[in-house]
Amino acid sequence: MTRLLALVALAACGPRYEESSIGHMRLLSTDVRMQRDGHRALRVPVGVGASSFLATLQPTTPFVGHIRSLENSDGIQLYDAITETKSAFSSTNAGFLGPAASLNWPRHGRDAPLREGKWRLEIGVADTEGFYAQESARLDLLFKSDIDPTSGILRVALVFAGSTADDADLVEATREAVEHWRALYATAGIELDLTELEYPEGNLEPPGAGSDRHYLQIAEETGVGVINVVIVPAIVGVEDVYGIAGDIPGPLVPSIRTAVLVSAEEARGPDGRFDETELRIYGETLAHETGHLLGLFHPVETTLDVWDALDDTPQCSSNRSCESKMADNLMYPFPVCTLFTCVPQTTITDDQATAANLYVGVD
Repeated sequence: MTRLLALVALAACGPRYEESSIGHMRLLSTDVRMQRDGHRALRVPVGVGASSFLATLQPTTPFVGHIRSLENSDGIQLYDAITETKSAFSSTNAGFLGPAASLNWPRHGRDAPLREGKWRLEIGVADTEGFYAQESARLDLLFKSDIDPTSGILRVALVFAGSTADDADLVEATREAVEHWRALYATAGIELDLTELEYPEGNLEPPGAGSDRHYLQIAEETGVGVINVVIVPAIVGVEDVYGIAGDIPGPLVPSIRTAVLVSAEEARGPDGRFDETELRIYGETLAHETGHLLGLFHPVETTLDVWDALDDTPQCSSNRSCESKMADNLMYPFPVCTLFTCVPQTTITDDQATAANLYVGVD
């Protein structure tokens, strides 16, 4: 992997960025201190041919942060955290305060495209009670220049954590489930470049909610630009949860949210053995949770009052109508099952495919 280092200044009074070239991506990184009001506005240099960027903010522990706003080079505001967090239509979690916050732009096909120039990104840092604070944070900006926005390769590290690495049946079942995952993503033009790793600790809490040093260690080992899908015996601290994504979208730099966590206990079912339906659902779960990291939301949340912001996932307001319209969608919030079978969740709409391909990690 080629890594070229340089220092660039965006403006005479602005921060200095360390610049790296990592595979198909350009990475700008800086440590920045907030102003007295807890905010900071930075200039983002969008180069010729850049098609997407992913901004990830990580405040100094234990503070939390978010991406407050984004303006293009003409000074037109394209994204605002207050509007986003109050909306019933979800496009990104970047506006919510957290230990790491990421904004991919464009988020979907209706967003204004990137074009060369100095964009303006405003960030904010707060304490754990939500009061803005004059604290420091790390900001990473990843750019890609994608000549084919309808297809690309996604680098994935499949991490067998704790005792899962020694469970031959589970490892084989996971590999079979991955083939279901490959077939699903192929319909969106995304090819998986997958490697397998082992990690000694398997007692992990959800990303962003604990086990911080383990997620950082895994991400530092796999490197920038890799999606980490971690298979654990069971997810610590939660019950009856099959999989959890670190964020929507997820970071591609080492952070405590750079991971998807999947429970082997939930995958193999009550009898501890995989049948064909369980293998299929396992593959769909790997694809679903990774889809969150790529920026995809549930087309409708279980509360039935929040939807994704895409045009071709229909709005619905009852379990019956939602299931009749979207039970087969990969990003539906749960498998839809009868006494005898579960509906295959294999549909990825055109808008979902576009949003996934806009993610910086797909190229």
